[in-house]
Amino acid sequence: MSADKEQNQQEGASSSATKQAPPPTWLSWSIRGASLVLIVGLLGYFSFMATQPDTRPTITFVVEKFDIEQRGTGWAVPVRVKNTGSMSVHALKVKGALTQVPGEPEETADIPLLGPREEVSVTLWFDEDPRRKRVEMSVGSYLLP
Repeated sequence: MSADKEQNQQEGASSSATKQAPPPTWLSWSIRGASLVLIVGLLGYFSFMATQPDTRPTITFVVEKFDIEQRGTGWAVPVRVKNTGSMSVHALKVKGALTQVPGEPEETADIPLLGPREEVSVTLWFDEDPRRKRVEMSVGSYLLP
């Protein structure tokens, strides 16, 4: 009797060893495909970014002349600040002054972080009416990462 049990167990073990797993479903194939696309995309992106030259930050300014308005006793001048380089800028200090007003102090604005090819908008405040005068913008200082 124990010999029959042993033979049945051996037959069961050999038949389970030759059974094949069911083929992958469409869900598992789509997950594999999405993973492959993601990995190839990331490798392509990293390869592209590694071959691009690092350019120093170049800060450009656009004074929004049509959006200048009087608020209270001062004048608000919106300015768009853009970093056209490929490096981030930390602790950027921008300065603005009215060129035709000799006693007017420079107005400053601090931007904590400006990434590559990123644009932010800041508002400078002046005592004089800047609509008929030229607002001259400059970079005070910044830190590189």
